[in-house]
Amino acid sequence: MFENQLKEFIPIIEKTKLKSNIHRTGVSGVKYRGHYSGRTIAIGNPIKSQSFGLLINRLKDRYNLSVSAQNEKFPECYEALKQIANIIDPDFKYNTITLNKNVKARLHRDGSNVGISMIIAIGNYTGGGLYVENLETGNMDLHDIKYKPVYFNGYLSDHETEEFEGERYSIIYYNTKIKTKKTNPQE
Repeated sequence: MFENQLKEFIPIIEKTKLKSNIHRTGVSGVKYRGHYSGRTIAIGNPIKSQSFGLLINRLKDRYNLSVSAQNEKFPECYEALKQIANIIDPDFKYNTITLNKNVKARLHRDGSNVGISMIIAIGNYTGGGLYVENLETGNMDLHDIKYKPVYFNGYLSDHETEEFEGERYSIIYYNTKIKTKKTNPQE
């Protein structure tokens, strides 16, 4: 669908050094064993995943969105990801973009997303569709997302990645919701 237009962005995305991410445990299945000398010990394989745009900073302020450090660290990639969204659907509203490299997401729901997400995958790979729970039937429907956007509510619907071979970049555009502070009812 958008293959010819989006292939030009692959070299920009490929040169972005995505760090290993142990914090998306719902997607990766990484488990924590605890802390040793101030470091968290992760069991399992971290994924190559970075988020751009606005994020919840879990270490500093869980109740407001912060600008991702990745925006400045990888400005060419951030601009490319925004251009991709504009090509696919210029009217789609989002505040966060997650870029995954070769991630086979296990069955999960997105805890911080609100509303509809848009996902697309690019690269030289086979397989790699997205299973999304159909809320009307309860079935897991397989969607081809290779150069084809799919819209779904990741907060309400279970979803996971189909097995794949090759180099696959998935890009998810969504709105991150702000957590609300719990107040003491006696105040």
